[in-house]
Amino acid sequence: MPGGRGYDLPEYERWTEEELHALAQSLSIPNHEKMNRADLIDALMELMSRRKQE
Repeated sequence: MPGGRGYDLPEYERWTEEELHALAQSLSIPNHEKMNRADLIDALMELMSRRKQE
């Protein structure tokens, strides 16, 4: 599974939902198990955006 270095929306859209959940779990995104695919992508994009600003 790809890492979180510079991944963007087109990259996440190619991932399976299982891969998105696995990444969300590894990044400790709260309630990821209840999220649908679109919500997972939004949460991952938001997290990566915040990390780039740091």
